[in-house]
Amino acid sequence: MGIPGTSRRRLLVTGACVAAVVAAVTFVEPSRPKGSDPGPPVSAAVAEPAGEDGVLRQSRAEIKATVAGFRKVDDHPLYEMTYHGGYDREREVTADRLRRSTRDWACSLFVSHGAAPVYGRNFDWQRSPVLAVRSDPPDGYSSFSLVHLAVLFDDPAAALALDDAATRTRLAHAVLIPFDGMNEKGLAVGMAQVPEGGVPAPDPARPTVNSVRIIRIMLDQAASVDEAIALFRRYNVDFAGGPKIHYLVADATGKSAVLEFSDGELKVLPGTGTWQAATNFTQAETPPADWRADRRYGLAARRLERGPLDWKGAMNLLEQVSQHHTRWSVVYDLKGGTARVAMGKRYGTVHTFKLADLDP
Repeated sequence: MGIPGTSRRRLLVTGACVAAVVAAVTFVEPSRPKGSDPGPPVSAAVAEPAGEDGVLRQSRAEIKATVAGFRKVDDHPLYEMTYHGGYDREREVTADRLRRSTRDWACSLFVSHGAAPVYGRNFDWQRSPVLAVRSDPPDGYSSFSLVHLAVLFDDPAAALALDDAATRTRLAHAVLIPFDGMNEKGLAVGMAQVPEGGVPAPDPARPTVNSVRIIRIMLDQAASVDEAIALFRRYNVDFAGGPKIHYLVADATGKSAVLEFSDGELKVLPGTGTWQAATNFTQAETPPADWRADRRYGLAARRLERGPLDWKGAMNLLEQVSQHHTRWSVVYDLKGGTARVAMGKRYGTVHTFKLADLDP
């Protein structure tokens, strides 16, 4: 699904924060319409043509425009900003920019293939602001993704310092760390934590990227599950500083696969029916007969095997398998290019994002 007439150098970033975090924070809300005062000036420290660390590719004017565009769109709260520029999808973000946590992740993922295939995903982790990112890079497919901002800020509340130009500039790095997403071709990728071990030694002939950067690479460059797997095999995936994870990849044609490391190699477990699911156990190391012993996997499997889901059915299933620390639930429409997001188990409030809404 291409998007005629879209600019391939823009990124729309939208953020939502868990209510308990917001309640503890006081900040200045820059509520201003388009064309009004652009806000605080960009300092020389953040106005270099390639950004502070060379990962983002922005001119001085692009940085200033990005900083000026942050605004509130919903009282949850939900925020948006338009990112102007490109980025290096392989280069690592420096340590002072990116904080990794070793706290456990616990997530649920599934795909239901029917006339209108849907991909559902719960992200379960610590409280933090969240950004929803729509990107249209100059050298890749447009995509929508969700980012947990704990990896960018030691203090998650710092993400709400919206009157600070440096903070807004730093938020732009969220494009490089998607936790799940879908691209314009209908490829969706998500991840979940699994037990440590079984990761192969790095191959010196391959570039190395971290465990969420590989999601960005697949979203940017893969149009199908087969292409995503081929891309995945070209990289070493580094889990240092964070938990080991596996990935559920699906596309609009009905293909899906779980990608995970076991016994020192990449294991690809293709979907064989009209659905596939993953939670927090390594499927290659667990007999299939035991998979349903996992409560969330069992709940998902029993509903999915009854037949295809529409997006509302998928969101209902995400509610059933949610946990006390579910931070977002998202349903991706793989043919329609639509993402529907419920924040913090607020299933009565669903935000809809469409790839076709990217700025012309």
